[in-house]
Amino acid sequence: MKARALDSNLQMAHGERQPTRGGRGCPHPARFLLLPLLLFVAGSGPARADTFAVHSERTEIAIDRESGAVVSLKDRQTEREWLAPGGGGRLYAITLRRPGQEPLTVDLTQATAVKVRRVLESVQIQVEAHGDLPLGVRVNLAVDPQWGLLAGRITVKNKTNFAVQAVRFPLLTFPARLGPDADDDRLLLPYCDGLEIHNPEANLTGERAGQYPGAASLQLLAFYDGGGGLLSATFDRDGHRKLLGAERAGEALAPLITHYPALDARAEWTLPYPVILEAFSGDWQAAATRYRAWAERQPWCRTPLRKRKEIPAWAFQPAFYYAVSLRGQAPPDGGDRVERLAEQIAAYRETLGAPVVAMLMSWEKHDTWVTPDYFPPYGGEAGLRALTARLRQEGNRSLVFLSGLKWTLRKQIDGEQFSGEESYRERAEAWAIVGDDGQPQRLGQPEDDVGEHAQICPATPLAGELLSEAVRRCQELGIDCVQVDQIVGGGLPPCYSTTHGHPPGGGNWSARALYALFKRLRQEGRQRNPDFLLLMEEPGEFFIPVLDAYHARDYAEGRWPREGAGVRGVPLFTFVYHDYCLGYGGDSAPLNTSPERANPYQHALNLVSGKLPAGAVWRRWQPAAEVHGDQVALLRNALALLNTPAGEVLLKGRMLPTEPLRAAPLLLRFPGAAAAEERSYPALPFACYALPDGHTVRVVANLGSERQRVEVPIAATGVPGQRLSLTIYVAEGGEVSRRTDSTFTPSSYPVLLSPLSAAIVESTPAGIELVR
Repeated sequence: MKARALDSNLQMAHGERQPTRGGRGCPHPARFLLLPLLLFVAGSGPARADTFAVHSERTEIAIDRESGAVVSLKDRQTEREWLAPGGGGRLYAITLRRPGQEPLTVDLTQATAVKVRRVLESVQIQVEAHGDLPLGVRVNLAVDPQWGLLAGRITVKNKTNFAVQAVRFPLLTFPARLGPDADDDRLLLPYCDGLEIHNPEANLTGERAGQYPGAASLQLLAFYDGGGGLLSATFDRDGHRKLLGAERAGEALAPLITHYPALDARAEWTLPYPVILEAFSGDWQAAATRYRAWAERQPWCRTPLRKRKEIPAWAFQPAFYYAVSLRGQAPPDGGDRVERLAEQIAAYRETLGAPVVAMLMSWEKHDTWVTPDYFPPYGGEAGLRALTARLRQEGNRSLVFLSGLKWTLRKQIDGEQFSGEESYRERAEAWAIVGDDGQPQRLGQPEDDVGEHAQICPATPLAGELLSEAVRRCQELGIDCVQVDQIVGGGLPPCYSTTHGHPPGGGNWSARALYALFKRLRQEGRQRNPDFLLLMEEPGEFFIPVLDAYHARDYAEGRWPREGAGVRGVPLFTFVYHDYCLGYGGDSAPLNTSPERANPYQHALNLVSGKLPAGAVWRRWQPAAEVHGDQVALLRNALALLNTPAGEVLLKGRMLPTEPLRAAPLLLRFPGAAAAEERSYPALPFACYALPDGHTVRVVANLGSERQRVEVPIAATGVPGQRLSLTIYVAEGGEVSRRTDSTFTPSSYPVLLSPLSAAIVESTPAGIELVR
């Protein structure tokens, strides 16, 4: 589905404005998510005598001995100073929740009785109080002994009568330009599948933030240019709630790294994970490689995708995910739309040469996204059961979306207003997510696509009952897969209830409850049908082990979650986790009659991102024979390559760093983008994936208008001069040609590609025999 509501209470907890909404209840695109922080300036001298310094091999932080302020954050290799003048004076901001009053926030500038000392290899900042407020703080800065990276932690000693609601740490500000020319400055955000903001000095305005777990699919951010970069990460393995982002303040930028403890009676709270600040050389791939070194040792990476035997085998068989609504435009030659869908889906299978997973949209009883009163489905149970039976008979599958844990209260449907108020009061109000004001939350407006709604708290019995019952009913109708939609990346608003059996506010109880719920749904579904798949909208690292696949948006250039000036997608989540979880190409990749090159380009992005291909018509009646030939050509070629032996590596391998291939750029205008500006993109989308045994594939598509000789790089992954056996697959017109060769590393291999054709250059160390 499109965008989703994350939650405004996180922002409101420390006085930030509530985001406007776009799409289906999502945060406005201007509120992307960033993660713990960074930015820069140039040059700095050695630590002064009035400071204490701590440094890793690459990064040094210096603390004023009197005030505790951070006075320098420096790359020891390049001598680049990242901290803006005066940018470390506040260091933290602690927000106290005062029922019936405005929250109270204090920082280091208000501290009294500050003591700074060296403790072994660390620097410790001890604060006894903040004026008359008996609120103590201890900050510890050291090199993490396991990872060798600069790390910070904070402890709050609260003797006030108020609960600690939010702790922003570290609170640092940075200049907005890395050097004389800002054009090569890049800001990496872990928003959904991943994106960069080019030239953030010009293109980052106001505030962008989101929550983890949620639209922040992982815990990394980086800022860099050709001279190096600074990454920041939180190394949290337990899913604690955070607000991750950044704000623009004049010529400076400040990170929003806010941690949300549970509102319990503890007098002392310690951040249960380190915050990492570390300089690096390279681009976003270098930062992601550093993060992956930590991530692959976490619980969600215990089993790589190639060994996840619990996922049904059919999930890895190349198929086309096709989003089409039960409601919508009638076939022009007459007949019932629902009854005719099976033959339309069969035509797509024939046209594309692959099975279809039909994403049956707008199937719900009342209207699209009206929940949880789903049944009987639109067109009746018999009609939907007949449709799913015919799909299976013809070798296809079916998928439906559930609207997460929403409960529709009011919604405008064809000029009439639907109301779910009575059933909500009778069954759900006591279990709804409660806001900071102590009242059940009501979100959205009746005219929104998800309507006015409440959300059920994931820790309550009703959450399990609603989703478990809905999945069971879907399976009885012959549905093969269910996607828990509108819980983007596993993110839900905080709940402040004192009667739901969880601590109010933050902490990690929400992530743990949702994890347990997904695990239950998957187990129950498999018991009824061993081929059942459970999916989630958008990736989320914490939930990898309890999902079979996720709804990706690697194709979504120019629109949520990648709209905005200077914004370009990067496959960040794929780079870190592709060999641990499976993704498909979303519910909105284009299928239409338009000749715009941006349409097949989106399908090419799904291909090189290692996603199962997808396309959408929703309520339009769009016969396969009328889809523009460029889109059909790219999809046929992508599916043909996935059907080769090399396709398994493309779906299950680890993504490796690459450089863009040399080619004249494409200027593209993406239909449906919020800002219809023309954007520059590589004409030869390219990526590389590998298995641990050295089996490697390089995938490339030609989106230019002319036949091109493409020099595919063959990098040395071990000792240079290694001999590799090559298999070259070229897909053109949906047919694959195959040839073999050999080469030595490092080298390049020439491949001739016609417009809209694609190729895989597969390699194995010479002497290794592949079982075909």
